[in-house]
Amino acid sequence: MKIQYVTNILDPILKVEQPFRKKIRTVLVSEKYAASFQNGNYASSDFDFVLSDNGNFTRLNAIAKQYLPQSVALEKTALAELSKNNKLSDATIKARKELNRTIIEACRKEFALVDYTKITTKQVAMHPHAIIGAEDTTIPILQICGAFKPIYKNCFPGLLPFQKNTIKLYTAQQKGKYGSLDYLNNVYKYIVVHAYDYKSIEKAVTTIKKSSPEAIAISLGGPLACKGTLKEIQIANKKITFTEPHPESYVLCILYLLAIRDNTPKDMPIHILGLGSPILILLSAYIFKDFKFITVDSTATSKDAEVNMIYGNKTGLLKMNSFKLAAYNIVYNKRFKGISPYYNYFEKKHPSDWATLRKEFESVLKNKLIKKEEQISIIRKELESNPKLFKNTVPFFLPIRLADKKLKTELRIARCFENYWVNVKLCNQMNEIKTKNKFKIHTINEVNKFAKFGSTDYVKAINELMKLIEN
Repeated sequence: MKIQYVTNILDPILKVEQPFRKKIRTVLVSEKYAASFQNGNYASSDFDFVLSDNGNFTRLNAIAKQYLPQSVALEKTALAELSKNNKLSDATIKARKELNRTIIEACRKEFALVDYTKITTKQVAMHPHAIIGAEDTTIPILQICGAFKPIYKNCFPGLLPFQKNTIKLYTAQQKGKYGSLDYLNNVYKYIVVHAYDYKSIEKAVTTIKKSSPEAIAISLGGPLACKGTLKEIQIANKKITFTEPHPESYVLCILYLLAIRDNTPKDMPIHILGLGSPILILLSAYIFKDFKFITVDSTATSKDAEVNMIYGNKTGLLKMNSFKLAAYNIVYNKRFKGISPYYNYFEKKHPSDWATLRKEFESVLKNKLIKKEEQISIIRKELESNPKLFKNTVPFFLPIRLADKKLKTELRIARCFENYWVNVKLCNQMNEIKTKNKFKIHTINEVNKFAKFGSTDYVKAINELMKLIEN
């Protein structure tokens, strides 16, 4: 198996100068940003792998945002009814069905305006190595808007019409209806699978096999946007009940990938859209360890950097709150050490002075009545209330929004590059493992490291999901 982490053209690290830019070997580019290639900023030859996306995620988000408030309000009503009466009222069921119909109609109108010939032309203009095929994204929009929550199980909308429409669009593009046939004949064209659980993905894969796809992409934008919990799931004909509810986003993510694994030929290239969490990338690779070529992309590495999240590598595959991480380093008298090339450049230019930062908290550190975990909590809160303490001591930890104009660009790239590099190194490390047994040992070791420092809810979820993968 070979797995590659693909950065997004919107990631600030693509603006970095040499020699750092050549470190970025794979990139996903939405058709909306094809001009970045056409005007000479980038060239396909700059990268080992260029994947051209169809730009549907932007359209997907716009529609979902329009109906999400109504969905949230309706869910509150539904949960209150279940708590009081153990069932939904006829009025709530009717309201959910009507909301589904409204969303579906909004999607139909939006997609009727899409110019697939124009999109295909832009995709091909980048001279990519592969493209994400034309698709119908009604299903993930419905999912983001709560249509497939277990509480509505008796009024789920049917999926088949939308899956068939994706096949229709993909096949038309594959056959040259939208132009550029000569170029399309020489690149992989990924058909996108949309569903909401194991069984629906199983059916979706069975359906799309009729179109003889060259490669499969699975979109995780919908499931990873889910904010609830799940206690019960079904894999094939087996119902599984967890001892306690787990985060819906993690459970659905792994369910989707297991369904693809169990119903797809091992030589089929797989792309996972929207997956940036290091621990989930690890589990994804383990799920697809018998497959030949897996790619993963996400904008999470840059988005998380903007909200003070730093990806871990040595202590575990964690998404770490930068204030808590700084507090931990202060309490245990350690220094954060990044692993990316640009971090090292940034650190030399703006060196960290952890000793001076520690002096700010001497009264807390010298108080023997305060346990270390409590010290971390106290110092974290103080750093959050006065984050400018980082500016002249540990600039890498300064919130990006507080940096002056000159520092802001370098800081944004440094933080984004660090998160990106953690995922790249993670994939490279797994690519170097030669046997299935060593792969298993490596995965278990990383899961155990995650368990030591990760959030309790997610640690429990990962342990349960690891069992699902093994079985």
